[in-house]
Amino acid sequence: MTIETAYLAMMPNTVTIFGQSSIDSYGKPTYSASGTSVRCRVVPSDKVIRTANGVDVIANGTIYFYGTPTVDVSSKILLPNSEMVFVIDVKVQDDESGTHHTAVSFGSGR
Repeated sequence: MTIETAYLAMMPNTVTIFGQSSIDSYGKPTYSASGTSVRCRVVPSDKVIRTANGVDVIANGTIYFYGTPTVDVSSKILLPNSEMVFVIDVKVQDDESGTHHTAVSFGSGR
């Protein structure tokens, strides 16, 4: 998928996505040691969202990715300011040509 030039200009940030690799015997997740760097737009904003399991939580912002990077609610993300955050919600947005971008809500804790 080729990124439209106008849309790419709105992606000034780069974040690193770390996928969950396992859960230890105490239920604590472990993550991949090497993450994937992805160009994006990070938009900080505190808002209340409802998670997939029906719990209301405060999201500290949204990250917009072009296309569909490998990210889900078990991932954690390193922001450009070196803050590690957790994925709360992932929404894939389509346009008339198919999948266009992915919006990821994030928070500082689980």
